[in-house]
Formats: sequence, structure tokens, C-alpha cells
Amino acid sequence: MYTVENISKFYYEIEKIINLVLQEKEQLINYALNYQKKNKKINNQFDTSELDNLTARNKKLDLLIQKLFEKNIEGLIPKETYNRMMNSY
Repeated sequence: MYTVENISKFYYEIEKIINLVLQEKEQLINYALNYQKKNKKINNQFDTSELDNLTARNKKLDLLIQKLFEKNIEGLIPKETYNRMMNSY
């Protein structure tokens, strides 16, 4: 149950926290900016790595589709197999 005494203590604690934040405002801002830069750098590295992997995978798929198409033209694989394989890519 909330009492006037409990609410007063709560407000007092909040004021202490606010004063501490205001006193250390610059340090908190610098910490937040550094944290943001660090996470952005990690995300960019991940995105670049993922993009490289996807680009390589795309090249492999293009080559496989090209070979499949050529084998179909040459009559080396049945039409049903060609259609099934093309649909899977």
C-alpha cells in the first residue's frame, strides 16, 4: 500500500537519480554515442559479410541454372527433371 511516507521516499530517490544524471550528463552522452558507434560498426561488418555471402551464393545459383539450361538444350536431362529443378531454384 502506498503511504505518503513511501511516496515521499520514492520522489526523493527519483530526485537523486535526476541530479546524478544531470551531473554526469556529458559522460552519459559520450557513453551513449560510443555505444551507438560500436554497435553500428558491428552491424555494418555483419551486413557486409552477409552481403558477400549472398552475392557468392547468387553467382553459384546463376552458374547452376546456366548449366541446367544448357543440359536441357542439349537434351541431356528429361524435360520433367529440368522443370522440377528450375522450380527449386
